[in-house]
Amino acid sequence: MGKTAQKQSRARLAALAAEQAQEIAGLRAQLDRTQAQLAAAQAQLDDRRIACEQAGTMAQAAMTLNGVFAAADEAAAQYLENLRLFTERQHRICAGIEQETRDKAEAMLRETQERCRAREREADAYWEKLSSKLEQFCAQHKELRELMESYRQPNADD
Repeated sequence: MGKTAQKQSRARLAALAAEQAQEIAGLRAQLDRTQAQLAAAQAQLDDRRIACEQAGTMAQAAMTLNGVFAAADEAAAQYLENLRLFTERQHRICAGIEQETRDKAEAMLRETQERCRAREREADAYWEKLSSKLEQFCAQHKELRELMESYRQPNADD
């Protein structure tokens, strides 16, 4: 090989090196674009993963809320049942108190009526005794009797 061939070889090698440098630069640019696309795709994947995780978290939150609502519903049902039982118990207590009050009132009424009858008997007996004494007194004092009878009979002058 002569100098010309060597020059040609060098020129060719330089051209090849320049070509390879351009190709390498193109490949690097393509690699940079591919890496950028890969980063964007990775970001989208991460966003989707976060969205999926959030969806899972939201689903868990919904299930938790459903559990809370179910517990609240059960507590409300239990409260209403307790309220119903309490109301029934209060009605029974009130009915018992009402019946007891009626019984006492009836007993008081019977007792009062019996005392009134006894007082009437006492008053009748007292009146009979007083009337008898007045009759005796009048019989003994005939003039007083005539005077009393004059009050009973209307005067002809009136």
